[in-house]
Amino acid sequence: MPSVLGYFLKIELAFEQKLLLALSASTVDASPYAEEVRRAQPQIDWAAFRRLAARHRVGALIHANLDQLPALEIPDDLRIWLKNCVKKNAFDYMRAVHIASDITGALKAAGISCSLMKGCSIAAQFYAQPSHRAMIDIDLLVERDRYYEAERLLIERGFKRLYPLFDLDDRKRETFYRLHNAFTFIRPTDGLQIDLHWRLVNNPVPLASLDSNWRELVEWHDDTGRSLPTLDVTTHFIYVMVHGAKHGWVRLKWLVDLDKMVRSLSNEQIEEVAQQILANGLGNLAHGSFHLAFLSLGTPVPPALQGLGDIEKSRRITRLQAGMLFTDTPEKPHRLKDWRYYADRMRHSFLLHRGKTYRRHAMAIELARPADLELISVAPQRWWLLAFLSPLLGVWRGFRNFALKSD
Repeated sequence: MPSVLGYFLKIELAFEQKLLLALSASTVDASPYAEEVRRAQPQIDWAAFRRLAARHRVGALIHANLDQLPALEIPDDLRIWLKNCVKKNAFDYMRAVHIASDITGALKAAGISCSLMKGCSIAAQFYAQPSHRAMIDIDLLVERDRYYEAERLLIERGFKRLYPLFDLDDRKRETFYRLHNAFTFIRPTDGLQIDLHWRLVNNPVPLASLDSNWRELVEWHDDTGRSLPTLDVTTHFIYVMVHGAKHGWVRLKWLVDLDKMVRSLSNEQIEEVAQQILANGLGNLAHGSFHLAFLSLGTPVPPALQGLGDIEKSRRITRLQAGMLFTDTPEKPHRLKDWRYYADRMRHSFLLHRGKTYRRHAMAIELARPADLELISVAPQRWWLLAFLSPLLGVWRGFRNFALKSD
């Protein structure tokens, strides 16, 4: 019998992928694959299953749901690995809460508006236990006009800029601001990473209205045991949805976030989410993402969130997202052999929004490498030129590497 995704999207999943989805759903019974994983016990490739859990960063969540499939015979080494995922998540969460409290408190004292996104805020508010959600970094949004000060505050606390790694003069910095939405910092003593944002997502068009007024939507919560700033629930939900969609939902963890947030929204909040989706031109993006969550995790889609976009375009978005979610991503970026993957990613990106200048930004994001600003200087008002220059630099690097190997 074909899977739900196989029927709608012409994608047939391996049993290991179906098992991963079932154990990542809110409950196994909520999963579209509940019946199949309960009745079938084929020869499972546990090594492949572990690789999937690691790629999608849902090991701790799987561990939490294992008791719902008591007949499942899991190898001892895998069970230990899953348990260690819980321990690691707990440590990462507590460390993130501690440093986030220190940094946001200092920013608040300096009069700099800030907000945490995803991470410990979602783990505390929407998961049964914060340790069920993996955390790799801290995403912190600060006001653009005070970014220099926020950056210095991190450096004073032992963080060093990891991306971009090269020096930026004012011209290159301004161009980088146009092409990206965050710098990445790392603390060498323990590897803790912070993405310091000046904009919600790379492309400024889909969330332009929120980028201009997010400071008015910040609430300070103590769900984590510390007072931390985060966007109000409906705005945070919109951000989580757009963030996951722009990446093609390549990590199941992000889709699980969407599932858990949808299930927690009140009727009033659902109505507000629907209004924000329509006001920001996100109907196709939302429809496609909700459809993917429904087919993958059994996510309930409230009536107010149904039919917000064009059905055919939304179905194309879902199909492309499913391809990115359930197939392996290229090991190295921008290799010619992976052109089909990047072509699908470009098609997907272009379908997400129809706003003015959106596609120009989308093309630049897909083709440009902001790190190339180390080699060339592009005027901020001509930031889009990097979309043409980066591929040429890539070809040059390829020839150079080939020549070096030949020598």
